[in-house]
Amino acid sequence: ALWAVQPLGEEAASDRCLTGGGDRTIKLWAGETCERTYEGHSDVVRDLALLPGAGFLSCSNDATVRMWELGGECLRVLQASETFLYSVSVLPGGEWLTCSEDRTVRVWAGGSDDCVQSITHPATVWDCAPLPNGDIVAGCADGRAYLWTRAAGRAAPQALQAGFKDEVAAVAMPAQQVEGMVGDLDVSQLASEEALAQPGEREGQHKIVKDEGGTPMLYTWSMAKGTWEKIGEVTGSSGGTSLGKRMHGGKEYDYLFDIDINGSMLKLPFNRGDDPWWAAQQFLWNNDIDQAFLDQVANFVITNTPGNQVSSGPRNADPFTSGGSYRPAANGAGSSGANGGNADPFTSSGAYRPGAAPEGVPSCG
Repeated sequence: ALWAVQPLGEEAASDRCLTGGGDRTIKLWAGETCERTYEGHSDVVRDLALLPGAGFLSCSNDATVRMWELGGECLRVLQASETFLYSVSVLPGGEWLTCSEDRTVRVWAGGSDDCVQSITHPATVWDCAPLPNGDIVAGCADGRAYLWTRAAGRAAPQALQAGFKDEVAAVAMPAQQVEGMVGDLDVSQLASEEALAQPGEREGQHKIVKDEGGTPMLYTWSMAKGTWEKIGEVTGSSGGTSLGKRMHGGKEYDYLFDIDINGSMLKLPFNRGDDPWWAAQQFLWNNDIDQAFLDQVANFVITNTPGNQVSSGPRNADPFTSGGSYRPAANGAGSSGANGGNADPFTSSGAYRPGAAPEGVPSCG
């Protein structure tokens, strides 16, 4: 699969372009002919950007940005994140711009590995790009585009800025995700908020402290403001999953859990918005596991995906295994799963009924 295409621009022949893809390589094309293959990334290549006077940049799921000359040599490798990188571009002044799974847009000094600025958002940043006037626009998983500027005259009103800061601070972050950003997390050893009096050493540095109620909170250091800024609450347990998106069975997932079934460690993939009961049921079917494990597996997924909201998109859900399935309560009243209010799946108005056959599919008559 191809993930990125970058034309070489007016300085080169019009039919030449670069591509990056799932095979972890970058290719230079002249028409339908591959002139050169660039190898170095250890995971899929997500984006490409021209670097005037030098060559081009690439970013990858391996969390690095690589600087290449068109002749084929890799000139520099920048560790730009601990999570997947989704976009790379070049600002008018020569600085590099990246965005990643960890909700940040980062500006890098073009001539060094120094992070000039790290901007945390309320959700994953899927793409970012410079505008002709030097501003930056970022597209997020929350359905919004955020515009950033260094010009005081174009800055948003203080009330809007404060609201944005509150949204970022209110994000609940699973412990396993935070571990990928700061290393092993031992909640019992966390310092109190007094530790925030100690200045950070670099832009975007992370620190976890306990608030007055004992809840772990994640902070990031802002060199420009000289302060620690809260970017989320650490929730859930830290075991049993890998950070960020992972490839499994040829598809990309937000979580890839390790599930121990009678001593055998099996993988359970899961995306935010998925129904944990349906994911657990598919896991049992795919691995030929006894149905008695359904509740145990589903509850493990629910516990380790705090804040997950099941997508409300229309689909026929299995009335026995989905989050909205009917489960008799101890007092005799029917109880529901995630969506609430489901009655008996055979007789009630919420009963499961197959939809009409798709157009073009013959029906029995």
